[in-house]
Amino acid sequence: MYVKGVTGGGEDDFYGTIHYIYELKYVALNKKIPLFYCEWFDPTINVGTRFHAQYNLVEIKLSGRYGPYDPFIIPQKVKQVYYVTYSNICKNLCG
Repeated sequence: MYVKGVTGGGEDDFYGTIHYIYELKYVALNKKIPLFYCEWFDPTINVGTRFHAQYNLVEIKLSGRYGPYDPFIIPQKVKQVYYVTYSNICKNLCG
C-alpha cells in the first residue's frame, strides 16, 4: 500500500504491506471501523526508495524498515500498489 505522510523532513511517500486487519466496534455508536496493521519500508530517498522518472517507477529496498514505527492506519487513507521484483539483468534500473 501507499500513503503520503509527514515526517520531520517534510512530506514522504510511504510504502508498506498489511499484516493484519482489525475491526474496531463502537457499541454505543453502533459503528464498525476497519484498521490496518502495517509494516512500512524506509522512505528515505536513495536509501530506502528511488524514483525512476523515465519509467515513472518507484524502487523499494524491501529489507529496509521505517525506524519511527507507527503500524496502524485506516483504509481510507491508503492506495493499493503492487510490488514486482525485476531481474538483475535489467541494466537501466540496476546499479
